[in-house]
Amino acid sequence: MNPRDFHSLALRLANGTTPAEYRSAISRAYYAAYNVAVQFLEAMAIYKPKQGDLHRTLQNRLVASNDPEIRQVGDDLSDFHARRCKADYDMAHKGSESQQNALAAMKEAAAMIAKLDSCPRNGDRWKQIRDSIKQANA
Repeated sequence: MNPRDFHSLALRLANGTTPAEYRSAISRAYYAAYNVAVQFLEAMAIYKPKQGDLHRTLQNRLVASNDPEIRQVGDDLSDFHARRCKADYDMAHKGSESQQNALAAMKEAAAMIAKLDSCPRNGDRWKQIRDSIKQANA
């Protein structure tokens, strides 16, 4: 499956009218960015760990890239993950029920995906990112 399909679904949900749609839009937008990042690292032969905090490990690996844009994606995913958890688990958090926040999550996910997509596979930048992450053993 193409994780960008989650982004398309999130957009439809963000244009809905109910708190459940807005919360779901935030969640799906996060998972679009998260899974694009997973595929980005898998293309470098850096695979998801079989156990532990997969989200934190992914964030740490992106931050270890020594590439300003990719590092920013790792930092942004950390903040985004916290908002996704509120949307999914904290029913008292009314900020997750805002269309404005759902649309903002859409834009944020799109920006992260664009940064990951802007790094040509197997180019010099891509190889430097891969080598930095592997050296950091993140």
